[in-house]
Amino acid sequence: MRSCVPHNMQAKIIWSIIFYSFCSGGMILFNKLAMHHTPYPCFVSVVQFTVCTLAIFAIRHLGLMEVDALTWIKIKPFIYYNTAFILSIYANMKALEGSNVDTVIVFRSCLPLAVSWLDWLFMGRQLPDTQSFASLLFILLGAVGYVYCDSAFRLEGWVTYSWCAVWLVLLCFLMVFGKEIVQSAPMTSTYGHVYYTNSLSIAPMMVLGVVTGETLTWSAITLTTSGLAFLILSSLVGVGLSYSGWLCRALLTATSYTLVGVMCK
Repeated sequence: MRSCVPHNMQAKIIWSIIFYSFCSGGMILFNKLAMHHTPYPCFVSVVQFTVCTLAIFAIRHLGLMEVDALTWIKIKPFIYYNTAFILSIYANMKALEGSNVDTVIVFRSCLPLAVSWLDWLFMGRQLPDTQSFASLLFILLGAVGYVYCDSAFRLEGWVTYSWCAVWLVLLCFLMVFGKEIVQSAPMTSTYGHVYYTNSLSIAPMMVLGVVTGETLTWSAITLTTSGLAFLILSSLVGVGLSYSGWLCRALLTATSYTLVGVMCK
């Protein structure tokens, strides 16, 4: 049976998935390295948001691409999304600070099963068929097996994975609500979603830094050559990840988008 998706759309979907896969896989590694050299999650995030915002700002003012200006009617849905987004970034940084990359990836693998149910509950999508459900359940069981075999879990219990668990819950919300934003608050281009997400996250992340007391230590930050290099790399990859992520979100269902995020790790 021939696919009902136009050939040019198929090519766009494939390109967006490949682009997102490279950026997503690279981001978790560069974030881990950036956090290793500069263990200040709010500071690292503010730098990444700022670099992405400046990149989109330059694209807009050079006339390379049309980018939606900030307007209140479009900002409103991003208030909820960005709140969860900021908290998820912080939780991810803390998870990477206290766990290895493998552990974070394993927790991310639990996401598709939860999102598939939320996709059905809130977005009107069909539930996975028996074969798909069994596959998603197998992934979940594998993650549970990893947790119980982990020496850190046997020594410290669930507190070891507290930040990973918080990150997972926030991701569930972001995957579903992000798809809702794409459908209910369309932008002129994908760059609009990227611009709103990052520009509106800078100030709240700094506030989070004040609340957690991290900003009090920023004056003592000393960037080594390696630390600066990984901070720059993570920021540049973050620009690509933000763009490709919103592009994939527009083209795929929330569950499919989540699965792509898992596979590319």
